[in-house]
Amino acid sequence: MTESAEQRAEPVATDLPFLVLTVVLDSGARAATATMSHADALEEARKSVASESIAGLSLVELPIGPAPFGALRKHLGVAPTVIGLYDLFPLASHLDSEVRRVAGQFLAAEALWALEEQGMLGGVPLNVKFEVPPGWSSEPKKLHDLLLEAGALELTAAGIETFKRVKTDFDQRRHALEATSQGASSSDKLPAEGETHSSNASESNDTSASNDTSGSES
Repeated sequence: MTESAEQRAEPVATDLPFLVLTVVLDSGARAATATMSHADALEEARKSVASESIAGLSLVELPIGPAPFGALRKHLGVAPTVIGLYDLFPLASHLDSEVRRVAGQFLAAEALWALEEQGMLGGVPLNVKFEVPPGWSSEPKKLHDLLLEAGALELTAAGIETFKRVKTDFDQRRHALEATSQGASSSDKLPAEGETHSSNASESNDTSASNDTSGSES
């Protein structure tokens, strides 16, 4: 589980939001595949923030096992080639990199817990591991309280509006990219005469899927 080097400077408290691009990652994905997937998602995120004032942008991984990731992929209806599900979240700018990383992981995990509680993962056990700062608890309730104490989500009204614009643009870019990628994939696999071809890939409303064509992570 890593945070990218997109911004590693010491935190400076401003009214601007610091954005984290989280990825729920198939822990069985190859490192090279994950790196390419992350690069594509970060490029779209950079385009989305290009006209906005933010404190920074970084990528945070939350790997989960192949079995729960497969159940998640099935629930969302995304292609078997998808190895990462991306989302954007805003954080306060004063957090250091360790707190920012675990805050991003926690926000990504909350969506997974909600799906698990609703039975949407088909009963597949979900084991989420956080990278916590020294002295912090990884127990979800205690971790939540520690993040609140750290002021992780203390955002100004202007910061929230900035995030909403960036998030909307990012989602639109990712969905357009996925549609293009899916179309290219379909055209590359035209059925032979007398055969039929079907695709079960669809988009998630809240999470962007990475559609790389090879396997797994480090």
